[in-house]
Formats: sequence, C-alpha cells, structure tokens
Amino acid sequence: MAIIYSYPEKTTPAGGDFLVITDSEQPAPNKNRTKSLTIDNLANYVVTSTSGITGSGTVNTIAMFTPTGVKIGDSIITQTSSGAGVTINGGLNVVEDLNVTGSIETSSNLEVTGDARFLSTITAGGTRGTAGQVLSSTGIGVEWTSDTDTTYDLTGQVSNVTDFAIGLLGSDGTLDKVSLIAGSNITLTDNGSNGVTIASSSSGGTVTGTGTTQNLPIWSDGPNGVLSDSTIKQHDGNNITIGANVGTATGANYTLSVGSSNNVSNGAARALAVGANNVTTGTPVDLAVIGIDNSANSSYSLTVGQNNQTNSGTSFVAGIDNITSSNTPRQFVIGRENNVDSVDTIVLGDSNTVTETGAGFGSMMVFGHLNKVLGDRILCLGTSNTINSNNQGAYIIGAGSSSTGDRTYSVGQQNAITGNESYAFGKSNTIAAAASVAVGTNNSISAIEKAYAFGFGNDNINFKSFAIGDNNDVLNTQRTYLIGRENKPATDNTIILGQFSDPTVLRTNNTNGRSTVAFAVGVNNGTRRTAWEFRGRQTSTGGTSAGDSMRVMAWALLYSTSYADDTAAAAGGVEVGQLYRTGSTVKIRMT
Repeated sequence: MAIIYSYPEKTTPAGGDFLVITDSEQPAPNKNRTKSLTIDNLANYVVTSTSGITGSGTVNTIAMFTPTGVKIGDSIITQTSSGAGVTINGGLNVVEDLNVTGSIETSSNLEVTGDARFLSTITAGGTRGTAGQVLSSTGIGVEWTSDTDTTYDLTGQVSNVTDFAIGLLGSDGTLDKVSLIAGSNITLTDNGSNGVTIASSSSGGTVTGTGTTQNLPIWSDGPNGVLSDSTIKQHDGNNITIGANVGTATGANYTLSVGSSNNVSNGAARALAVGANNVTTGTPVDLAVIGIDNSANSSYSLTVGQNNQTNSGTSFVAGIDNITSSNTPRQFVIGRENNVDSVDTIVLGDSNTVTETGAGFGSMMVFGHLNKVLGDRILCLGTSNTINSNNQGAYIIGAGSSSTGDRTYSVGQQNAITGNESYAFGKSNTIAAAASVAVGTNNSISAIEKAYAFGFGNDNINFKSFAIGDNNDVLNTQRTYLIGRENKPATDNTIILGQFSDPTVLRTNNTNGRSTVAFAVGVNNGTRRTAWEFRGRQTSTGGTSAGDSMRVMAWALLYSTSYADDTAAAAGGVEVGQLYRTGSTVKIRMT
C-alpha cells in the first residue's frame, strides 16, 4: 500500500470525501480492519459526541439557537455599534417585574391591564402641568387642564319684609332660592348667626261656651272658639254613652251605649248597647245588644235584631221577637218569634217552641217553621212538626209529623209515632207500637211492638206482623205476614201471598197454635178468591200419627167446573198440565 502523504493533496474537502480509518470496535478476527468514512459522518460525530456548536450570524445581532438546536443564528434583538441601545424587532413579554431606570418612549399604544403606579411625574403634551390641574382627554390625546367643578355657598336673608329666602349660589354664577312664607301671626327673623328665628306674634285664641259635666265638648262655632256639649258622655265607672237620651246606671262599669234611649242596668260590666230602646237587666257581664227594643239579662251573650229577649247566658240571639229562658244557658237562636227554654240548643227559623224536660239535658237542634219540641236530645227539621210528652232522642225531618215516643225517627210528612224506638219514612204513616217500622204512605201500625209495614195503605199491623204492598189489612191479628194487595187474614199465624184473598174460606179457629199459608188470586174487593190454603198446627210430625197437623185446601178446584176427562177439560179451556176435577177426583190434563 502507498504511503498516505504520497497521494495528491485536496485543500477544500467536500462532505462526501472519504477518509481511511481503522475499525477498533470489531471483535477478533475482524478487529482493526481498514475502512472508509465520509467527511460528513466525521463532522456529525464530532458535534454530537463533543457538544460542538456550529452556525453563523450577523454583526451586532444577538445570537440564538436555530430550530435544530445544534446551530446558532440571528435573533430579533440587535445592538448599536456603540453599545448605547438595544432594538427588539418584535413583541416583548415580561413574565416577572420590569424595572426601568431610565425613560420609556413609545411611538404607539401603551396598554396596562393592571394597576399603574407613578412614583414620579407624568408628562403630557410636553409639560408636567401645574398644581391643581388634572389630566383631561382631548379626543385624540390627553393634556393637563384646570379643575372646572362647581362649588356652592348657602346663604339666607329676609325677603319681602316678613318672609325669609334661602339661596344656593354656585361658583358658575347660578342661584337657586327657597322661600319661607310667614303665615298669620308668624314672623321670620335673621338672627345674624346663619339662622332664622320663627316666632308667633299672637298670644293665642280664647275658648268660650258652656257644657254639661262629663259630656265631651264639640266645637259648635269653631272660627269663634265656642264649645258646647256633644252626644258623647263619660259616666262614672268608665262608662261611655253616645247618642241622645241614653241612660246608664251609676253601678255599671266599662260599658258603651250608642244610639237612643238605651238603658244599661246597674251592675252590668263590659256591656255594649247599640241602637234604640235596648235594655239590660240584672247584673250581666260581657254582653252586647245591637238593634231596637231588645232586652238582655244574660252574661257572655250577643243579641242582634228587634224585640228579642235574651235571658240565657253564653247565648247568641239574632232576629225579631225571639225569647230565651233564664233557666237554660248556651243557646243559639236565629230567626223570628222563636221561644227557647233548652240548654245547649240551636234554633233556626220562625215560630218554633223548644222546651227541655230533662234535668239539664237539652242538646236539641230545631230548624224550620212552627215546630213544637218538648223533650231532650232532639233533632227537628221542617215545618209544623210536634215532638212532646217528654221525648228523648227523637228525630223528625219533614212537615206536619209528630212523635211522643223516645228514640224515634220520622222522615216525611204527617207521620205520627207514639211508640218508642220506631221509624216512619214517607207520608201519613201512624205507628202506635214500639220497635216498629213504617215505610210508604198511609200505613197504620197498632201493635204492642215489632210490627212492620212497607207500601201504601196497609192497616192494623199487629204484634210481630208485617205487610208489604198496598191496602193489606192485618185486622189486628198477630204473627201475620201479608205480601201483595188488599189481602185480609182470618186468624193469627197467617201468611198470604197475592191479592184480594177471601178471608171467609180461611181457617178462623186458631186454637192450639194452628197456622195458615194461603195464595190469593182475587180480582177486586167484590171478587175475592183464595186459590190454595195450607193449614197446620202444633202436633206430632211425620207418619200417620200426625193426624190433621197438615192440611191442603184447594179452593180453586172446589169452585172449578167438573169435567169427565181430558177431552172435556180441553173443550172447557183447561190447558195441558193444568189441574181439574171429575167430581171429587183431582186430575191433570195430559193430552
């Protein structure tokens, strides 16, 4: 191999030129073999392995790393050749404080987003301004100007001899005035110490007139200062009356009477009388009477209306001509001409009379017209109802009904109950029995107890009997049950179903507890028919030893036509399956 320096020399190598090197990294047997390397590869090795920096720049320009990070180039900051200043050809962002010892000059805008503090002077328009001047906008800039705020002085002086004027004078020459005008017998004077004296030039008026002791005065001639009596008077005992001819006894206390000719009695306290001719009697307390010609002798009561007489305590009476008793407290009465003598009672309507018979039971409610109630614990609602004879727990709703029994209930018209614990619903029902019920119209129950009528015109319902329908007549028999229309039994223990039964064919002998079940098929009262009758009595049951304990009466067959056979029966109108007779033999038409 030729000696290296014997090769021609190249003074300006290129990046792609090769150098001969010995590879020391290869392991044996390839260690230290001869290899080639380009100039560029060598340059990159030197920069990366030794942190070498390359690059170039412009004179008086501050250097900076280029984006590759291994070369330097020009930044946007330049320095004058004399070193007297630095120029930044772009924006400047200062993260921390910026301290400037010299001056700051800007040829464009200076924007301050936070507070600005000036520790020295501010120059505007080439001047620092004078004492008292302020910075003011000119529209295109700022300049120092003098402060032009208006100041005011407050002054006062006599005006038009008797008046006083207060002036507000501005530094701009404006003047505002407020005038104090002196009225009659008033003078306004400047006291010389920034004040005004207001004085009266009159010694006051003179009041004349006469009055009655304890009457409150009224100006009868105000312009001339004349007083006389008003209609308000304060009596002894803190009592006040308002009106003409009002009388209040000297023994009353804390009362107020308003109107004409009211009279509050001696001993009354905390009473109010409003209207005319109202009177309190006795020594009631905490009461009020409002209206005309009312009379009250009851504590804790309110009376409103005309000609009412309230004698019961803790009561309310409103209307005309109502009367409450002094024997029974706690009454509530509204209406006309009601007369109430019952404790804990409510009456609404007119011409009702309510009287309790128990020892302070009362507790009644009456609503309506012309009702008469005598008893205890009664409810009456309607017109012309009568409850009397010491009733207890009776309830009537309707018109023209009456009750003399205890614990009775009537709803409707003209029902009459004389038995206890009975109920009537409808019209014109009469119950003389206890524990009985009538529902409908014109039913009559005359039993001792436990009788029931449902319908119309059922009559003479007796002990443990009932009638359902219309115009059934039990004829005062007992344990009889009629269902239908215008049925009549012949004895006790009878059951009839149908209409217009014929009592002449029914069993009349009811000895030994005999009973009857009948089916009625009559047409009218003149044509009464009983088709079948089943008779029984209390005797042995079953077998031949029963005797006549069970009997069947076929009245329909007895009175029917006799036919020889089915052909004759068919000709006579007997239908297939119908019973008929041939003499005394009972048959069924089969063909």
